[in-house]
Amino acid sequence: MIDKANRKEKLIAAAKSGDFLDVAYDIYQAEADKRKDLPLEIAALHNDGHINVIAEFAKLDNRQGSGPDFFTMRDVFENTLPHIDAPMRDVMHCVLHLYQGAGQDMAAGTVFNSYIAYCEKDPVRPLQAMKIIEGEHDQFADILPSTIAAGSRIDNQHYLAEVLRLSRNPAKVLRRRAIFSLSRIAWPKEAKVPEEALAGLEKSVTEDDDEILASVIKSAFAFYQQDKTTEARVIALIDKALSKGDECALHAGAEIFGFETKEIPTPLLDVILKHLKQVKPANKGTINNIDYGITTLLKEVASKKALRFLEELLLLHTGTLTIKDFDSAADKILRNKALLSRVTTRWFLNGAPALCKSVQNIVETFHNDTLPIEIDARELTTKDFKHIVFVARKAIGYLFRKPITAASILISLMRLAPDDETRRCLGEMLFDPLLINYPGSAREYAEAQARRETGKVKETLDKALAELTAYLETLRDIPVLAALHPGQAHREACSRYGRELFAASMQEAEKHSVSFHLASKSTLLYGRKSINYLHGFGGPPRRMEMPMKSYSVEMESPRMEHLDEHGLEYMRRVFRAER
Repeated sequence: MIDKANRKEKLIAAAKSGDFLDVAYDIYQAEADKRKDLPLEIAALHNDGHINVIAEFAKLDNRQGSGPDFFTMRDVFENTLPHIDAPMRDVMHCVLHLYQGAGQDMAAGTVFNSYIAYCEKDPVRPLQAMKIIEGEHDQFADILPSTIAAGSRIDNQHYLAEVLRLSRNPAKVLRRRAIFSLSRIAWPKEAKVPEEALAGLEKSVTEDDDEILASVIKSAFAFYQQDKTTEARVIALIDKALSKGDECALHAGAEIFGFETKEIPTPLLDVILKHLKQVKPANKGTINNIDYGITTLLKEVASKKALRFLEELLLLHTGTLTIKDFDSAADKILRNKALLSRVTTRWFLNGAPALCKSVQNIVETFHNDTLPIEIDARELTTKDFKHIVFVARKAIGYLFRKPITAASILISLMRLAPDDETRRCLGEMLFDPLLINYPGSAREYAEAQARRETGKVKETLDKALAELTAYLETLRDIPVLAALHPGQAHREACSRYGRELFAASMQEAEKHSVSFHLASKSTLLYGRKSINYLHGFGGPPRRMEMPMKSYSVEMESPRMEHLDEHGLEYMRRVFRAER
């Protein structure tokens, strides 16, 4: 452990030799319990004139191999900055350098929080920063929002007037940042948004620049959050900005929808959803924000609105957007039994391939075979033969590889069937193609359900199971014909080919496995156990033995794939294509 005096000497010497960042990093890493003290000591050395913190941290580089870890040392700078006294222009230059050096990292903007704290320490600092920004806006425009955030905490009226003035500046880059800065204004508690602020936004929304329109959207919503009486004018502003804007404006709307979902009033939510349907599928960041918003709405009373919006997105962008692009929403649907039933019924009844395929994708993310789904009777408003059988055929067409799920939907439809003819048709579909293709899992599920059901549903299930028993007995009575069985060589070739395919798929999966890159891989040729040595801190290595065990996996494949593969696939395609 290095004492405080020695740390200071080492830091001063390192600054003189040009190794300040490396030495500071080593101290920070070596003394975990003293990390909070290091920034204060560095700030004291700077203020006493021994080192120039700004000049030293301006050398910090995010390129690999260029020095100590960028984000660790940037964290040290962030904790040091509020406690130093340095020329304003130098501070601004260093802060922007560290912000831009972080690239697309989500923590890139945290350095501005320290800059705001630095500016708040002296009312003169934000005033100096404003003059520098206006005079050198090409270089310093990006720091304007943080300067306004700091200054408005000191004098709200002055900095509001300043940012409104800059929003009319001839330089477009300054107008963009000024209009966005309106969203960073710090307001006194329960203060009303003044008329001139709203009027300034209403004038800015007449521009055609996409970034300016995006800033109008963010600032308008910030005004609503501060003053709910501005709702009508804010909705009109956001509606106009989204109508005129392009990708940046839509992204701003998606950010509000994704992260402020619960605060959006219903009329504004309708406006935002109307425009977000025009999102470009290539903009993954915008899509992710929409996904977060939909997921939040699915938890609320507005789940109907969220489902309708998700449906419209999938139908409008068929072929370019799928439910996989909305993985958070898909996971929410899968984990909510009632919601899954509702979505399955609604989307299968619609029949659109984009929606039916989405149900299939959601169900396939469930890695257990036992996922029964009940039909939502409220969504199946027309319970006649045509509509019930239509949903059943969609279930078979899209969920054939999940036989228990498909069988559960058919049995659920039997309970809603209006007549014996509909139940008879459902029973026949349960028998063929489900039971004869999956006489293991589907049969066990149907038998279990038959013991729970009563009345005509039980009769239908019992009949389908009896037909399966008779079918299998008939097959067993057929004598063995050697001509219909492949020879030993063919069976071995097929088995070898299957193992090669499986090995190739395992190798491909390992490339994308996180654990595979973290752990070493060993191949044991023989033996009953593996032996490893665990090296700890101090003391000899510890011997660990792991007995070898056998593991097996069983997969049931459709029987008809071996007898009539093309006929089975044709039937499924017909079921999927029906409208």
